[in-house]
Amino acid sequence: MKRYLSALVLLTLLIGCSKVDQTNCLIENIELHIAECLTDSTILINISSNNEVADINSLSVFNGDVPLGAFDFNELPLEIEAVSDFDKDSSSFSVCVTEHPNCCKDFMLALPNCSNLSCTITELSVDPGECTGNNMYNLFLNFSYENTGNDFFNVFGREDKLIGTYKLADLPINIENFEASGNDYDFIKVCINDRPDCCKVAEFLAPNCAAECTITELSVDRGECINDSTYSITINFTYSNPGNDFFEVFGRDNKYYGYFNLSELPVTINEFRKSDNEFDLVKVCINDNENCCKLKEIESPNCND
Repeated sequence: MKRYLSALVLLTLLIGCSKVDQTNCLIENIELHIAECLTDSTILINISSNNEVADINSLSVFNGDVPLGAFDFNELPLEIEAVSDFDKDSSSFSVCVTEHPNCCKDFMLALPNCSNLSCTITELSVDPGECTGNNMYNLFLNFSYENTGNDFFNVFGREDKLIGTYKLADLPINIENFEASGNDYDFIKVCINDRPDCCKVAEFLAPNCAAECTITELSVDRGECINDSTYSITINFTYSNPGNDFFEVFGRDNKYYGYFNLSELPVTINEFRKSDNEFDLVKVCINDNENCCKLKEIESPNCND
């Protein structure tokens, strides 16, 4: 039967009773030994006895003078998770008969080096949820871990942008309003706090949470003729949810006139070419978004005079 205890007991030692009433002290055959390191600060130890004693019902365990718990003798052998101060070379422990508190076995135990255990993150799962706004959505996150050394973890996006710090005990978590990168696949990195060598990354298909791009109130003001086949125009418009900072201008037959920053509006284009039609065509599109365009026809000027 297994029990877990927040203290460290190490090595197999068998020593005589101290402060003992030999009439009632019946725990000479208690044994302790290491099972394994569990983390860089805890180990698993065994407490056992190789005989049955009818007069013992319960054992109390101490770390120095600090009581660590009482256990039914019939539950032996016990597996106990033990924690201690690894800055020390050794630590003292006692096992006593609960019914006879002066009947104890004392142990001065060497502490092992468990610092070489590797921190690991495994089974990282990332599940996008519902959209919460323009290019934002809920992101559900969970993972398994070992030998973390502390109780927190950090979540990063692309270019190591810190999204937040969270408690391991709160897993799984929901990161609200996770900001989409704009790529087909979003990226996330999970690291144990203060352990840059203990990380896990995942790429996942991003949901489409982009609000619809629109161009409205497109105005094209005709300027002076530059020569007999070209003239200047000044373009202005309003827009929403462009997704980037640039727009492009085209004429008839998709003749390309340039690439401009939205912040520069209104924009003047010199030498806009006349078509052979009565009306010339101006098309404005948000960069890399062929579905976000606006057309306007303007009367072609007579530049032959």
